[in-house]
Amino acid sequence: MQLKRGTTSPLPSPPGADQPQRAATAGVLRGFGTLSFAMYCGSQNRDPSGNSPRFNHAPLKTGRFCDKTTAMRAVIQRVSEAKVEIEGQTAGAIGRGLFVLAAMDAHDTAEDLSWTAGKIFRMRLFNDTNGVMNLDLSQVGGEILVVSQFTLFASTKKGNRPSFSRSAPPDAALPLYLQFLREMALLLRREPAQGRFGADMKVSLMNDGPVTILMDSRDRE
Repeated sequence: MQLKRGTTSPLPSPPGADQPQRAATAGVLRGFGTLSFAMYCGSQNRDPSGNSPRFNHAPLKTGRFCDKTTAMRAVIQRVSEAKVEIEGQTAGAIGRGLFVLAAMDAHDTAEDLSWTAGKIFRMRLFNDTNGVMNLDLSQVGGEILVVSQFTLFASTKKGNRPSFSRSAPPDAALPLYLQFLREMALLLRREPAQGRFGADMKVSLMNDGPVTILMDSRDRE
């Protein structure tokens, strides 16, 4: 059964520990699409409130984002619409809002999940009447679509085949992913639209801007 825009499928129950984690995406995210590797080392500049990023093209610098001790990672895209399909059926779809790819590290804590969810929810990524990114998700009545994406922890240091050893194994990542969804639900006051953990998903979206933000819970500068 297909869902109407803004609706979601129920939160999944944890599968057995031996269930493989495979989350291939299609369209703009086909295979290991652009930005999925989060090949970025450095920090974002921000205003004093901490919620509005500044883009002054400061030089990149090596920081904790590049260390092997990083925790939860997310790629946030401002979209006019986004949809995820599983086996030909729509699992989650939104209109104006944020499309979030989320990857879990085995060392993530409840504080990592809460901080990331809160930061995404409060980040001022939407334009005000002056065309300045000054409004957050709640101020524009936006929606969120969350998709698990373990490839955000890809390592491309050696050879041409990426390694995903830094991503939490499925049995550890799933409880963390579900808790992240709960944190988002508390902020939204409703369940976020979502994909299905471990499923083969086809994602389509219209990036508005484009605006894309990379976030790491251990790199909060």
